Amino acid sequence: MHAWIASLTFLSFILLIVSNSLSPAVVALACTLVLIYGGVFTLSQAAAEMTAAYSTLALLLGAMVVVRTLQPTGIFHRLARLMFIAAKGRGSRLLLGITLTTVALSAMLPNATAVLVLGPVLVPLAEELDLRPEPLLILLALAANSGGLLTMVGDPATYLVSQAAGIGFVTYLYHLSWTGIAATLVLIALLPWCWREIWSRQLPCRAEQVPAKVQLVWHSFLPIIAIGSGMLAFFVAAELLHVPFAPDLVALSGAAAALALAERFKLGSVADVLRDIDWSTLIFFACTFILIGALEQTGVVGSVAGMLAASIHSHPQAAATLLLCGTALLSSVFPNIPLMAALIPLIQAIGPVEEHLMLYSGLLLGGTLGGNATMIGASANMVAVGLARQHGVIILFRSFFRHGLPVCLAQVAVVGILQILTAG
Repeated sequence: MHAWIASLTFLSFILLIVSNSLSPAVVALACTLVLIYGGVFTLSQAAAEMTAAYSTLALLLGAMVVVRTLQPTGIFHRLARLMFIAAKGRGSRLLLGITLTTVALSAMLPNATAVLVLGPVLVPLAEELDLRPEPLLILLALAANSGGLLTMVGDPATYLVSQAAGIGFVTYLYHLSWTGIAATLVLIALLPWCWREIWSRQLPCRAEQVPAKVQLVWHSFLPIIAIGSGMLAFFVAAELLHVPFAPDLVALSGAAAALALAERFKLGSVADVLRDIDWSTLIFFACTFILIGALEQTGVVGSVAGMLAASIHSHPQAAATLLLCGTALLSSVFPNIPLMAALIPLIQAIGPVEEHLMLYSGLLLGGTLGGNATMIGASANMVAVGLARQHGVIILFRSFFRHGLPVCLAQVAVVGILQILTAG
């Protein structure tokens, strides 16, 4: 009975998200309460499931705080001006600039952070160029997910799987960073088709439309940038030097330092900074961990994943490919971070040790690339949607799906084929 309640509740969750009748955070919270009232979880059990998300939530919260403290320094206005000038009146240049800039940032920081950095730039930039901001924000999310595959710290989902597999920073670069390059090239190749209205458009570039040059507040900008650089250094050094500083701890430490600097340089009080944090996205992910936990506890996830176990021992390569495609399919309707958290124990329990890297790679790539299909599939997608809402822009499920699905299918196909060829 509980399995039916969990399954129907999650199905309702997906349908309500697709309908755009309520915000994703409200839907996730309501469905969580249904599980509690339905007896699937007690409130304390639901809270215990939520704690499984603490690492991801801490990473996102820390990044959000650091980025928010940068807003008063003028860096985002400066970025908008530079991107306007670099476009030179051509839509293709603008799209390529957004893609490459986002990929570069996502290789160094969690991909949701790249969305937080560039998202506030794109909305006013779109207004200056007489463009709808929705396609640009969708591209931002997809580029962040693609670039997040370049390093193990580029995506919370990537980091989650890498940690479980025991893959270090250097090992990841050697074995898996090529997938980020391949995914980025596929995205660039699809720009003229999936964003054809902007790609071929001649943009206004009159001098009076160029955003005014904003002077950076250097005395506050440089210390906060130093904090961000320090966070990146610790992300890398902790893996290379075996320092016991997890990325979530580093992110929260950076957030605390950024808040102190914000008050010191009068960039905003702690209350002001925290008020502007996208709490709806954090609530959404906390609740989706509970929803996935219900499916796992009632045996629904285990039943689905159990069908993979029989083929793993006899056909490991085929099983890895099946895991890649199956996880990509599931990630189009399940948020990929809690989905990967649910599937990791299954991989840990099956398959010889020598096959684990192949299986974990399939899970990692399928979850990350599959998350491009829908607006709930990845953390970067949800941050982009939440950021759009903060600026009065509504990204509809069908709009994201129209852009994301072709990119998802092409990336999964190309990366899957290349993985088979390199394995062979």
